[in-house]
Amino acid sequence: MPRKKIDYNFTNECRKVFAHMKDSIAPLYPGRRVNGEHFLLAVAETRSSEAYKMLSELMLSENMDELWEWCVTRINTRLEPPLEMLAYSKMFDRCLGELSKDGKPISSGRFMCSVLKYDAEIAKELSILGVTINQMEHELENLYDVSSFKEDDKPQETSKDKQQQKRQQRPSKKTERQSYDTGELDKYLVNISKMASDGKVDEAVGNDSIIDSILTCLLKRDRNNALVVGDVGSGKTATVMHIANRINDGSVGKSFENKRLYKMDFMTLVSGTGFRGGFETKYEAIIEAAKKTGNCILFIDDIHSILGQNSKFSEISTDMMLDKILSEKRIPCICTTTYEGYSKNIMGNEVLSTRFEKIEMPKRNKNEILEIAIRVKEKYENFHSVTITRDFLSNTITMCERFLPNYGLN
Repeated sequence: MPRKKIDYNFTNECRKVFAHMKDSIAPLYPGRRVNGEHFLLAVAETRSSEAYKMLSELMLSENMDELWEWCVTRINTRLEPPLEMLAYSKMFDRCLGELSKDGKPISSGRFMCSVLKYDAEIAKELSILGVTINQMEHELENLYDVSSFKEDDKPQETSKDKQQQKRQQRPSKKTERQSYDTGELDKYLVNISKMASDGKVDEAVGNDSIIDSILTCLLKRDRNNALVVGDVGSGKTATVMHIANRINDGSVGKSFENKRLYKMDFMTLVSGTGFRGGFETKYEAIIEAAKKTGNCILFIDDIHSILGQNSKFSEISTDMMLDKILSEKRIPCICTTTYEGYSKNIMGNEVLSTRFEKIEMPKRNKNEILEIAIRVKEKYENFHSVTITRDFLSNTITMCERFLPNYGLN
């Protein structure tokens, strides 16, 4: 039995993208369902669309061509006979359903962000090309004020009311400058503080003493960069990210009020540039924006992965570039590494070793791990709709210690 057709509230530019996808892309690249790849191909050929403008701001033209080839290849590898009638995939229906709930018109930019949220393969490919969902959402805010849609229960505003509202909302030059600086950080980095305020950062149980040591280091006048060293799976990343939760709930003192924790991903910074100078331009923009805002804490995870001759960034003098940030007292940094990474790439590096204060993650025994697992098991029970017993956790930890020496709470 065919499904009832739903009339979605598309914007005009999004309607053009979907029409092009239906009339041109789907017949040329047929399949059993219209997927995210069909949508990307339609966006690439509809240059007036909102989604294309967002991608073109974040991606070089050669990367756009590479994305096109990837979409075509992925469609062709499915080798599915086409349906007689055009049908959306489950992912498509999910995106449209979610976007329809708030009553706002569905633009191609909003739909693009939703596709990245629900299609992991497309999100991964775009990340390789230097585009993340955080960057797309930031571009969406720049191109389109989603808050401008009026709800049905709001009274109708007169033109005089709108003009008065615009005058009240018009920021000063100082505010505009701060907004631009923060935008540069949100564009190139991952805003952990925003993730924490949205409830997307889990609590790091049992690591309060480590967090206190990190925060104490950040408050120092000199050498205010913390290097957290520990075994694989010891919870280094989760502990640092939990600092954003502590800052948001105000449990870390006045010195950290309004501070924001940003994560710097070198792979993302490099992959979207296409040439070395582009990376340096982004990097310098981040440093300048962080200095101007004055409330930024940078987080670099697994710093050893970008150092040394065997790293993916061996052609770039990453140690000297890192020193630009580490030597800047106005930009405190938190980095993580393993004991092996520390001994190979940092301990013998005269430039970097003097910039850090080393903070070691303690190795926990079975009883401590069990208590931590018991404190967080409720979240996993609710997420997976299962019941987890204490005996099950104890046996699991025993098996992990026996067969998986580098295990973590994943």
